[in-house]
Amino acid sequence: GGIPRQVIHKHTGLLAHSVEGTAYQIRYLLSNPSIAHRLGEQGHEHVRENFLITTNAKRYLTLFLHLLGHS
Repeated sequence: GGIPRQVIHKHTGLLAHSVEGTAYQIRYLLSNPSIAHRLGEQGHEHVRENFLITTNAKRYLTLFLHLLGHS
């Protein structure tokens, strides 16, 4: 699915596979606000670099120009 592509476990967020796992991860983040903040910052950057339409549009434009021979 799409969630593991968007959330990189322990880098841009935390993944859980059960209700109990989700509760554990929430308690962990509440007990470790600096880690929660770091994951949030890294998650924001990951989305900005990989999922914004403007970023993808620039990549496609660069590709099309390259394919047309316009470096």
